[in-house]
Amino acid sequence: MTVGAFHGVKTQWPCSLPGATMASTKNNIMKTPDTHEAAGEAAQQSNDLRERALEKIREGADAADRVIHRNTYNVLAAGTVLGFVLGFLVSRGCRCCAT
Repeated sequence: MTVGAFHGVKTQWPCSLPGATMASTKNNIMKTPDTHEAAGEAAQQSNDLRERALEKIREGADAADRVIHRNTYNVLAAGTVLGFVLGFLVSRGCRCCAT
């Protein structure tokens, strides 16, 4: 059943597809989940995922804070050595560090 044309392209109703009837098309439409419910569920899952990610980030930050407070001088020494090494490599024109 052709119902119209758009710039020369013929369009058909879904019930005109082979083996489809108006009743079967209506049943398929009724079986699809409500869009609002699906969007609500997706938003809830997104919020749950965000909360879990934030919790993991907080745990990592707390662990880093504890390590730095327990080993203050070691962290300062490591940062100083790293700074000197990077400064030395950049000043010499190291190709791996040059931008």
